[in-house]
Amino acid sequence: MKKLFFVALLLLSLTVAQLCASDITPFSLNLWEGVQLPGGPQSSVRGLRINLLYGVNKDVTGFDWGWFVPFNFTTGNFKGFGIGILNNVKGNAVGVQWGVVNKVDSDFKGWQNGWVNIVKGQAVGFQSGLINYTNNMRGLQLATINYVNQLYGLQIGIININKKGEPLGYPFLVLPVINLAF
Repeated sequence: MKKLFFVALLLLSLTVAQLCASDITPFSLNLWEGVQLPGGPQSSVRGLRINLLYGVNKDVTGFDWGWFVPFNFTTGNFKGFGIGILNNVKGNAVGVQWGVVNKVDSDFKGWQNGWVNIVKGQAVGFQSGLINYTNNMRGLQLATINYVNQLYGLQIGIININKKGEPLGYPFLVLPVINLAF
């Protein structure tokens, strides 16, 4: 029995050492950048990240929860569910973002729900809010103001802008209520 206990303890120690060496943690509690346990801004989270004021990590996979003044920053890629006042992803994002402002600097797949939703690359999925902006949209935008450079899908709102008017090539770049392009 003692041998089994020591083998289990050894395996647990090796697992923890591997996680520390690879800069990946299953949990992160962040007060602000640099004041976070465990790891730092360059570490990645696979599991749960709780941000009391704001948190910065490289990659986040799992649940990203901004708690008090929730500012969630990811300098790499994000996969999962993010909820906060500001959800900001510098890389690609897949999943759900709920916040006042949701921003992805690259490509996004999933659902953004907030007052302002921004995807600088291609969005595939659904955006709902007051203002939606996407470079290339494949899916549905539902907001007061919807803006895309190129649309393959549907926009529903008071002002709908498809800058290129493609792929249909129609001359109306701005349409009220509904705009579609397939």
